Amino acid sequence: MKRGATEHPKMLDLMERLACTRREAVGVVELLLHYTARFAPLGDIGKWTDQAIAKACDWPNADDLIAALRGAGWLDDSETHRLLVHDWPEHSDDAVHLSVARSRRLFADGCMPRISRLGKTERSEIEPVLMQLHADWTRAHGMRTESAPPSPPIPSPAKPSREAGATRSASADAPPAASEIFLTFPTVGPQQTWQLTRAQLEEWATLFPGLDVERECRLALYKIERGMVPKKTAGPRGMQKFLLGWLGRAVNDPRGSRSLGATPAIPAIRPAVQPKEDPHVRRVRVGS
Repeated sequence: MKRGATEHPKMLDLMERLACTRREAVGVVELLLHYTARFAPLGDIGKWTDQAIAKACDWPNADDLIAALRGAGWLDDSETHRLLVHDWPEHSDDAVHLSVARSRRLFADGCMPRISRLGKTERSEIEPVLMQLHADWTRAHGMRTESAPPSPPIPSPAKPSREAGATRSASADAPPAASEIFLTFPTVGPQQTWQLTRAQLEEWATLFPGLDVERECRLALYKIERGMVPKKTAGPRGMQKFLLGWLGRAVNDPRGSRSLGATPAIPAIRPAVQPKEDPHVRRVRVGS
């Protein structure tokens, strides 16, 4: 259980719904998390019956328990899995994350497991699989639109005017259309999100030839969402500057693991060094 969960308003709400003490409510949630880690590591606790969950939590009435856990926000309804443990990837420990990652699966809510504790070789094999699964999951659930039609050409005005300048300023400040958004990054500050458009992605692809820009942007989003990289502010000096720096470091990566199509450098061949002759050694001609 995460630090501070025992005093969380959700725990106090569960106490009221179950009409129990806090230590009983804490015990119920702790037993629920342990049961999930062992028998539903993806967080899909709904594959077990309400009676099985109540028995695992040592609670006599299954209907009251499930209703209280749902009402207090410890369980979420799911069309696919019936019930999900709320924010299970955050509650689960490293052992669960490693197990899910090594099985090459996502959590039931679509989150990728943490792979920071895997070795470099194992991580390099598992990470591309998980990122592809995450992309497929987000595409299937419509969380982000990853394809956009080409933008129509914008005619230039015949004569600049104050009205035209105001129109261009309003269009520049307007958020991109949903069909133009490739990825949405969480940010800090007044603007809570920042959208990377397909047009911006294509522009960066021309700036960094030989680099899989899409994959690098997905990797940056994954690490920001998992808290591995701090969030940035929206705008040119925030996310845009961060991603440009990220892509630049990926190009200059000496391991070359993130570059595509790069030609390996051929080491120069040094001429063989001829041994020096010792003037004190007398040459002997063969056959003389």
